[in-house]
Amino acid sequence: VHAAAEDIRRIKPGVVICYGGRNLIPLLRLAKSMGARTVFYLCNASYKKDRSDVFEQIDQIVTPSQALSHLYFERLGLANTCVVPNRVQRFFSAKSLNKKSILERQRTGFVTMINPDLSKGVSIFLQVANTLQARGKDTTFLAVESRGTQHEVETMINGAHDIRNIWWVQRQTNMRAVLARTAVLMVPSIYYEAAGRVIAEALLAGIPVLATRNGGIPEQLNGGGTLFDIPGEFDNQNGHYIPTLQQVAPWADRIDDLMQNKSVYLAECKRALAAAQKFAADAVDRAILDVVENQGA
Repeated sequence: VHAAAEDIRRIKPGVVICYGGRNLIPLLRLAKSMGARTVFYLCNASYKKDRSDVFEQIDQIVTPSQALSHLYFERLGLANTCVVPNRVQRFFSAKSLNKKSILERQRTGFVTMINPDLSKGVSIFLQVANTLQARGKDTTFLAVESRGTQHEVETMINGAHDIRNIWWVQRQTNMRAVLARTAVLMVPSIYYEAAGRVIAEALLAGIPVLATRNGGIPEQLNGGGTLFDIPGEFDNQNGHYIPTLQQVAPWADRIDDLMQNKSVYLAECKRALAAAQKFAADAVDRAILDVVENQGA
């Protein structure tokens, strides 16, 4: 904090962009006393009333979805918000996403989940994989560890070890390599999602996304992908709940259709790319500059 205060005094910034907790308050007061405008990037749903005083020092709040803005208006009365879509990397050029490469991805790619954590709905992912395994399908699932790991999941969820069509890999720093081997992305989160950066990355790669109807996810999909309701049992239980085969059947049916039907898969990839225009770098950069230049309110 001391070093940051010295930087503020030395630089005398016109705009201070931040995120964090109550430790920001003295720095924000200092910046405002020197004439700076303050912008807070509010990118998750974790802030409660015990941390609301930090927002008293903020001129402009930026969220990645209208759903998150609405949540904080209801929860904390925050009205000075604007929405800027996630700024993510486009890993594949439009030219490379031709019919041949897309169908090859369908033929050899995985059904992928990033961060197979309980709160991210790993039990849904497991049961979908289990369903297709029981149906005798040759679809392979990919679980990319982050906070959630294979050891933790198999320790906490009975029977997870017996699902043999899941390939587990450790946390990856190269998302391009992951997406290159992903035919379908699953985002089955059961706790509030602000938006989901991985959704934007997948759409830009023309990858069909299957996700829960949760928080800012419908906005993030932007008309692409497929949405599913969260089983009601998760409302009263934690992520240990194992959905029934009937509850995940729509997920499994959709995946089977995408992985087996070329025309369906091509159409969904086209729809994903159309939805991804929301995340075009030029448009997002302009929105960011508008906020910095005090035109985003």
